[in-house]
Amino acid sequence: MCFKYEEFICDLGIECPPPDYGRKERVCFRFVFECSDTRHYSNFLPGPLQPPKRGLLPRTPEDPKDLCMSYALSFFISMDSARRKINSLLKHFKKADIMLGTHIAQGILDQNDGVMSEPNRQGHFSLHEFRNARLDSKFVIIHQM
Repeated sequence: MCFKYEEFICDLGIECPPPDYGRKERVCFRFVFECSDTRHYSNFLPGPLQPPKRGLLPRTPEDPKDLCMSYALSFFISMDSARRKINSLLKHFKKADIMLGTHIAQGILDQNDGVMSEPNRQGHFSLHEFRNARLDSKFVIIHQM
C-alpha cells in the first residue's frame, strides 16, 4: 500500500512506518481548527508540512526515527486523554491551543486510512496515512477548547 508523504519517508534507512503499526478501526480524537478559521486547511497535515506558526519555521528532526514519526498524525483514544494533553501543554506553552488547534474533533479511523501505533499510557497514538485517505471528511468538531 502506498503512503501519503512516501517521498519523505522512503529513504530514511529505517522501516517507516514502523513494522509494529497495524490496520485497525478506532474511534479517536484530534486537535483541529474550525472551518471558519483560516488555519483549518492544516488540520490533517503532518508537522513538517504545517505552515510556520508565530514566525517560527517548522523544525525538521535529524534522527531518522523522529523524522519518520514527524510524518505521522497524532490522535487520542478519548476526549479525556486529548483534554489532559492540551492542559499539560498549556502549562508550559501558553499558546499551545493556538498552534495545535482550538477545538477537538471526533472521528472513526478504519483499515483503509492507514496504519497506526498502539495507544501509549496517555492515550496518544500515531497514524501513517495511506495515499488515498481523506480524513477531513471523517471528523466532526465536538468541543471548543
